[in-house]
Amino acid sequence: VTWTDGASGVNEFVGPDFRFELCPADSDVTVLLSNNRPWRSEDFFSNPTGPTWSPNGENLSSLYGALAFAEADPNCSTYAVGRSSLLRLTTDGGTTWTEFGLGLFPNRAITDLAFDPRDSNVLYVALSGFDATIPATPGHLFRTGNLLSGSPTFANVSPPLDSPINTVLLDPASPDTIFAGSDRGVWKSPDSGATWM
Repeated sequence: VTWTDGASGVNEFVGPDFRFELCPADSDVTVLLSNNRPWRSEDFFSNPTGPTWSPNGENLSSLYGALAFAEADPNCSTYAVGRSSLLRLTTDGGTTWTEFGLGLFPNRAITDLAFDPRDSNVLYVALSGFDATIPATPGHLFRTGNLLSGSPTFANVSPPLDSPINTVLLDPASPDTIFAGSDRGVWKSPDSGATWM
């Protein structure tokens, strides 16, 4: 077995907790988050000498914590990244970005993102922190059904606990079923976050 440095060519610091995602429609298309911005490769597996990378957004000098491709986009052009309490979305492979977040959900770190595989308009945003620190804006998991509208609205669909949500996953066979991993265990919703167990 031989190994190749998959991040060679990314000339910004890539920390130990970096995010890395393959496009579901084409695993050669890959996005990696450095400490400052996304980087994109179009030849992750097909290049025998290792993938080539190019910056995929402006340098914001801010730590990114979340990344997800929209599985419903077969061209690998739609994906979102999260940093602090801000969500950034591209629908053209990173040429342009739209930023959301201020006032759409609580001002705390975004820990994970998950698109509904049937619809790129549907995105779940997981947040860290505790409601007790900002009681006026509670919640740890938010859902939008109109992300691509330009003015998305987000609903609080959090499990009934005040604990950071670290990861969110939709069942590929039944995407209305959601799993949310928190500091206090795993929660399951069979109905897009309306009820939890």
